[in-house]
Amino acid sequence: MKIKYLVIPILFFSALSVCSQANEVQKQSSYITLNFISPFVGISPRWKAGIYTPIAKNVYFGTEFGYGSEWASPEAKIKLGRRYKTQRDYKSFEIAPELIVMIHPKHFVSAKYYHLSHSSSIKNGTILSQPDELYYDFTSLDYHRTVSGFHVFYGYMDKISQKVGFMLKIGYGGRNKTVNLSNIEGRKLSSSPNANGFATTRDGSEESLPFAFDLKIYYTLN
Repeated sequence: MKIKYLVIPILFFSALSVCSQANEVQKQSSYITLNFISPFVGISPRWKAGIYTPIAKNVYFGTEFGYGSEWASPEAKIKLGRRYKTQRDYKSFEIAPELIVMIHPKHFVSAKYYHLSHSSSIKNGTILSQPDELYYDFTSLDYHRTVSGFHVFYGYMDKISQKVGFMLKIGYGGRNKTVNLSNIEGRKLSSSPNANGFATTRDGSEESLPFAFDLKIYYTLN
């Protein structure tokens, strides 16, 4: 195991150790959430909603579901080098179970696993073939990306009204991304040796340790 991944459980369990310091009683209720960042950012914008329910004192478990498509995310774009191309037949699905521990009536820590599947078709661009390090122009291709990872979060939540509130989270974690390019048509060696294309392979994968920020509105069910 890489040493950098030890940061994740250390942060999470260190935060759990202060749970007993909360001196206020938190009324536990199930709630639903709606994400207000994911529909408008990234190359796979999607609407995400979740439902969470208490499973023990100060502990909640829930799952967030995400969906994106051409009609739900009409501005979906994918980066081709320094430029962006509009995706056709774009669809994305995400599922993200999460465990939340309240360490204060308004503060919490959480651990979330997520898996995202993203597919689309792209017209007229350039790809980088890593085995031979050459750029190729294409007229069309099918793009499929899967991303899975694990994050730990520190969060703050507060009420706007009796039933409605907001939730802010900042987190750190690891993820693995795999990209598959298929049905490539019109492929030919690019006339520009310094073209800015997909920095990926047809079946390429990579690991990263990204930071994450999240903003949700929640509604209390009971």
